[in-house]
Amino acid sequence: MDAQSILIAIVVGLIVALIVTGVLRAGLKSVGKQDTAVFYEKDGGLQLTRKNDIFMYKNTERYAKPKEQNNGPRPGGQRPGGPQQGSRRPGGPR
Repeated sequence: MDAQSILIAIVVGLIVALIVTGVLRAGLKSVGKQDTAVFYEKDGGLQLTRKNDIFMYKNTERYAKPKEQNNGPRPGGQRPGGPQQGSRRPGGPR
């Protein structure tokens, strides 16, 4: 094959790919963009009458988040406590 045939094959492939992706992309746009959620609201379903928040509790308590112990993977790939039951060691019995 010469360079011209390869170039033609690449261009034809790109054109086919663009056509296929264009058709697939057009199929995804089944719903038009809307600025509000009126389509999802039911008549009388939600009635907002105030624009302020009402908190049910006034006292809050804060607790320090417990620090995690470093029980993650160790060098060599073993978990804490050694190999798990049913695990296989390289070269061991199967």
